[in-house]
Amino acid sequence: MDKVLNLTHRLQDKRRKEQIEVYREKFDTVQRILHCSGCQYKCAMCGFHIETTDAETPTSRRDTEFNLCDSCASEYEDFKRRKQGKMDDAGPFWHTDEWMAFWTAWCEYQRSINRFRHTFNLKQLEDPSDE
Repeated sequence: MDKVLNLTHRLQDKRRKEQIEVYREKFDTVQRILHCSGCQYKCAMCGFHIETTDAETPTSRRDTEFNLCDSCASEYEDFKRRKQGKMDDAGPFWHTDEWMAFWTAWCEYQRSINRFRHTFNLKQLEDPSDE
């Protein structure tokens, strides 16, 4: 029985490769989104290139959920404090209800990408031309 081939997996792989070819443009877009959104050398909010020293890695820079530059990290901290009710309304004039909605939506967007990245079968994203 050890010599029996599992055709189900081979058929599934073949179907995935065929779908990738049919939907090549969409496939490339998904690949770019997953790759670029997780770049540890740019701010997830503004896209600013994050400089690091030799002693630190981009992800070790701060204890935040997201990879943010110093400016965006400061705004994110303000958002978290205000969300927890630990910040009064005397902050910067742009810290409005719309600003809170913006950060809430952005955080959920980032978390959604991370959930997709971690639950999606990355084998399906391999370029079939590599084989």
